[in-house]
Amino acid sequence: MPTCFRSLALLTVALVLVSRVYSQTDQNQFPALMAEAKRAQTAGDVDSAIEAYARILRIRPNWGPAEFNLGLMYHLQKKYEQAVPLFIRAVQHDTALVPAWLFRGIGEYNLGRYRSAVDSLKRFLRARPDDQQVRFFLGGAYFALGDYAQAARQYTEQLKITASRTDVYYQLGECYIALAREQTDKIVETPAGKYFSSLIHAEALAEKENFSEAEQYIREAMRLRPEAPEAFVSLGRLFLKQGNAGVAKSNFEEALKKRPSDCEARAGLAEVERKPAAPCRANAESAKKPAIEPSTAYTAIRAYVAKAQAIFAEVAKLSPESGLVARMQAQTAELQMDFAKAEAGYQQAITLDPQDPDSYLEYGRFKARLNQFDEAISLLKKALARVPYNLEANTMLGEIYSQNENSSAAIPPLRIVLKERPGDARSRVHLARALANLNRVTEAIQILEAATEDPDGSIHFVLSGLYRRQGRAADAASALQFFQNRRNAAK
Repeated sequence: MPTCFRSLALLTVALVLVSRVYSQTDQNQFPALMAEAKRAQTAGDVDSAIEAYARILRIRPNWGPAEFNLGLMYHLQKKYEQAVPLFIRAVQHDTALVPAWLFRGIGEYNLGRYRSAVDSLKRFLRARPDDQQVRFFLGGAYFALGDYAQAARQYTEQLKITASRTDVYYQLGECYIALAREQTDKIVETPAGKYFSSLIHAEALAEKENFSEAEQYIREAMRLRPEAPEAFVSLGRLFLKQGNAGVAKSNFEEALKKRPSDCEARAGLAEVERKPAAPCRANAESAKKPAIEPSTAYTAIRAYVAKAQAIFAEVAKLSPESGLVARMQAQTAELQMDFAKAEAGYQQAITLDPQDPDSYLEYGRFKARLNQFDEAISLLKKALARVPYNLEANTMLGEIYSQNENSSAAIPPLRIVLKERPGDARSRVHLARALANLNRVTEAIQILEAATEDPDGSIHFVLSGLYRRQGRAADAASALQFFQNRRNAAK
């Protein structure tokens, strides 16, 4: 054997021997390290606990309990990027460490990886269905993904366990507000939107006993759709509130002429006649209507707002002077189109709790709705300074930039959204348009072609134009035909 290789072999043997001595020394230190880690963790000395658990893992690699506890220490420091991999490894090496799924889910949520958060939290819930808090976190993850109905289910279940938690009541109310907004968007996008918007506004005015102004909005709705029953029902309820049973009755009867099976008209007539209301189910025709049908959306909005108001009344009892109460009052006022009251409510919410990111988010969304984009951008940035991965704030900021042709600024927040919500067609279209405005047409096309579905054809409509820019006439025609087929189906 040549001298150089012989020396290398001796060096290798020496290193192995040193390693064994070091390993044996550490093994002797193991009980002391464990005691030190436990002491530091109990005392809240996070840095010392991290150092102790790191040394323990050098002695005993892949030991689940140490990985879990080290992950907990990083979690306490909000170093989620370091904590999450440790929780993953902990359950891989010791399946009994079920709480690792909970903390992994919370960490993933804080990193904006909401789908992974849902998966982890569901795993924990299956193992510990009686846990006192997991449904709260799971509801938050579903809400972040825009699945407001599933979020509402989780918060409702959480209230059965912790009935006096103000934050759970509030989050449940937020779900109903979000569901109402979804239906409001459907109304706005239809020709019948002004009709139903007028009725919603009238109901808000009637609640404040502004009867004459409420009547004006109802009369305007009647002029827009004289054949529809809802306005007559609203007018009947308005006169009933004022004690004018005779005029109320004639309006309920008129509504029934237009739709004999209308449940609300029949209930109103029974109230006037002081008779018990007969059980009423929606007629077969209305049951077959698609969810986007404006009258269905109108009914849903009223139901969700009523549920939100009932929930928020509970919050007001538990925490009457909080920013939560001010914000929820602003949100319900906005849904009822009382914009002055909404503005005052959002401002008060921020004054009462200037560190709450949700107040900046909601106020920013409100400003965007009023096309006050500079103010909206400022508020959304303040929200994102506190919660950088919030999908709603990133969605709104990206759309505002896109609509105002600030394409470079629009791209980063929209990419964050699509990473977690790949089915968000609206954000996908905005991102593609922003890329195309910067002459990144091929990349824009790839973004649109990656969509798994296109419910209203809008993605294909934009694709058609981008294909034409590349001279792909056949592809452009095919995409346009897809869009026209979806539009005709919607009609």
